[in-house]
Amino acid sequence: MNEASPGRGPVTGSRLTESDLTALWAAGVTRVTVAGITAAVGVAGARWWEGDMAVFFLVAGVVWLPWAIYLLSVGSSRHGPSRHRRLAAYGGPIGDVIIVFAAQCLLPWAWGLLLLADALAVCLAASMWRRRAAFLLVGFCVVVTTVAQAVLSPDDRVAVGLLVVFALALVGLVLVVGRIAGSHRLAAVSSHRFQKKAETILARVADGIVVTDGAGVVLETNPAGERLIGAGTGWPAIGMPCIRALGLHDGERPLDCRSGCPLLQDGDGGDADGGREVWRLLPDGRRQPLLAAAFAVSDEQGGVEVVHSLRDVTRLKEADEAKTLFLATASHELKTPVTVIAGFAETILRYPDMPSERRAEAVEAIRRRALELSSIVDRLLLSSKIEGGRVNVDLHPVDVRALVLERGNAFQDASGRHVVLQVAHQALVAHADPLALRTIVDHLLDNAMKYSDGGPVVLGSRRTDDHVLVSVSDIGIGMDEEQARHCFDKFWQAESTDVRRFGGTGIGLYIVSSMVDAMGGTITVETAVGQGSTFTVSLPMAVEEIPFDEPEAEVDQSGIKDFMRQIGVLSRGAA
Repeated sequence: MNEASPGRGPVTGSRLTESDLTALWAAGVTRVTVAGITAAVGVAGARWWEGDMAVFFLVAGVVWLPWAIYLLSVGSSRHGPSRHRRLAAYGGPIGDVIIVFAAQCLLPWAWGLLLLADALAVCLAASMWRRRAAFLLVGFCVVVTTVAQAVLSPDDRVAVGLLVVFALALVGLVLVVGRIAGSHRLAAVSSHRFQKKAETILARVADGIVVTDGAGVVLETNPAGERLIGAGTGWPAIGMPCIRALGLHDGERPLDCRSGCPLLQDGDGGDADGGREVWRLLPDGRRQPLLAAAFAVSDEQGGVEVVHSLRDVTRLKEADEAKTLFLATASHELKTPVTVIAGFAETILRYPDMPSERRAEAVEAIRRRALELSSIVDRLLLSSKIEGGRVNVDLHPVDVRALVLERGNAFQDASGRHVVLQVAHQALVAHADPLALRTIVDHLLDNAMKYSDGGPVVLGSRRTDDHVLVSVSDIGIGMDEEQARHCFDKFWQAESTDVRRFGGTGIGLYIVSSMVDAMGGTITVETAVGQGSTFTVSLPMAVEEIPFDEPEAEVDQSGIKDFMRQIGVLSRGAA
């Protein structure tokens, strides 16, 4: 709906506000009522009415009443064509002025009542028409009134001065009523806009909003609040006591709002950070942590309603706990090589006459632990770069089959563990970054060997219609459903005892998942506790062939080594 400026006048037709439509309907009902009463009086006293009086009642019953009924029927529909509402808005006052003109000609003795009827018609027009159109109706009223006075006998005419006052009064009505109606329309439009905005915000906001009365009975909720309550009870929220609908607990103390909202009683309804940490019990027995705030709102009758804001912070809590565990594990992993390095260095300093063989073993231990420490730091830095979006991949056709064979044989030689290779017989060309793909395979192989309890690891590759798949399987300890759902998250690790048992910082799968995403692929896991895990990487198949005259190993060797050092595959001192 468009706004109307009080200085220019209101609007009409399809742009009528709700208040205009209500006024139009009320005017239509009034018009039908007056016309109906007039026609009924004419019919009831037909035997007594003669001359001009009989003609007027005939016009009222045959013309005015059907016209009024038609305007009411077309103007009261909010969903009909806009031209119907426009016809009712314009046709009503104009028809009233014409009927008054007929009455002025036929019933001159009722001139005061008829001039008042003209004024009412002008007021109705001024409240819905633009100011210019309302002034045209004033001019029309003055003209028809003058014509009516001209056809009357001199004894029945109204004084000219009274007609002048009447015309000036109509002009004043247009100015006053038009400005009042325009201001009211602006207020109505602004109120409607704010109401729609509030409804949209409440419907779209992720936080649950629950409104209760002073006794703690739920009055209304937004969709997020309904979902939150429904997840805990399965019942509609409206009309339920707050203690039953929400079941909030502060620590181990249940919050009973039947005698007043505890969140309000404890302060201003929320801490300085925007709420208090509470929890509620879900049907499966888990605790759902919430950040809750409450604010009291007084209505015009002196009653108080309480608006509760409830934010589900389950994921934030899980992330915070995972981050704490990650920091503890990373500190442990960093402390181990540092302790070994410090111990061997102190030994060398304390025993300068140590045999050369022992000294060489100590220096070699220091070197290995330094490389291990460098690898851990590089992985942490790579994780930070991935999080900041600063690691790019260079995509071009890659022979996945050759890369899988090469990494599998390399890992088998380096670890002494058996790697079962299940690769296709033909070349599998994927659109990928060879360094990133090499890193992904290395991480998955290292992860599989770590958790397979000495069993074989299967590395395979195959193709689908438009993707190349690389899979790494083990028959190790596996993961439960919760672990599988979070295994690719940052700052999330498996159960801490496994971390201590197998070592590692727990960000390897996060790095793998991020690199797969960067290459436009997907990674999935199939696992079960005690039955091992299978990680499958799906990459888009390349359309073009690999150029055989440009060996992959000769492409930007300095960049390759730097990238591999970042992800911990090469040491800082590697050639």
